[in-house]
Amino acid sequence: MANNYNTGDTVVNFTITGDLDHNGSNVGLYGVAPAARPATITQTYATATRTHANPVAATVTDTGGVAGFLTGADRTAVVTAVNNLITDHANLAQLVNAIVDNLQLLGIEQ
Repeated sequence: MANNYNTGDTVVNFTITGDLDHNGSNVGLYGVAPAARPATITQTYATATRTHANPVAATVTDTGGVAGFLTGADRTAVVTAVNNLITDHANLAQLVNAIVDNLQLLGIEQ
């Protein structure tokens, strides 16, 4: 037997035994006021990962080159640090892409 609810009725608990197919224009989950679906997020970086990697960038120190100049070892450390930052950025971009992909799959994001 189907339950009929009128505008203003409050449903406290209910169970959906099949797929949830909501065709309305607004959704509010977890007590958040219903809102319209946001605009599409444009993904121009296509790689996705489900691993949130540890950062590989490290602090660079100046070991005493001539004023305004770095020693050879310090220059190497700066290059390494920049390359590690690029790697960290790529890892985060891949993780964000995976999150966006999941939200799009569920219809939460466009």
